[in-house]
Amino acid sequence: RSNGLVRSPGGYLGEDLGWLWTPMLFETWVVDLALGEVETTAAGVTVTVRDLGLAPVPVPVEVTYADGRTHTEVIPVQTWLDGAWETQVTFPAGSVASVVLDPGGYLPDVAPGNNARRRDLEVEAGTNGP
Repeated sequence: RSNGLVRSPGGYLGEDLGWLWTPMLFETWVVDLALGEVETTAAGVTVTVRDLGLAPVPVPVEVTYADGRTHTEVIPVQTWLDGAWETQVTFPAGSVASVVLDPGGYLPDVAPGNNARRRDLEVEAGTNGP
């Protein structure tokens, strides 16, 4: 293993980046996220996110409201490292126009077709996921 390459960035940042290096350099694990249920109540919007792959990553989740406002929360990588395969994120109440995982498209998700829902909250074209 290239320990120098693995340790240098983490040491500089003061973080253990083993969660990144192991799946990306030493294993064949993949990132495969899926948007689950989106529930809207007077108390807020609850978004369920599923990790269908083995490679853990922090996941940005963006909700766009009908009035154009956006709100983003990030699911920390520690959620997946602690063994969760599913988690929920709560957003402020409002009429939801869309929900998107990884809105910037930075994650190497093997099946990104199940990472977004639009106004009707139906899963967009994609065969992998709920």
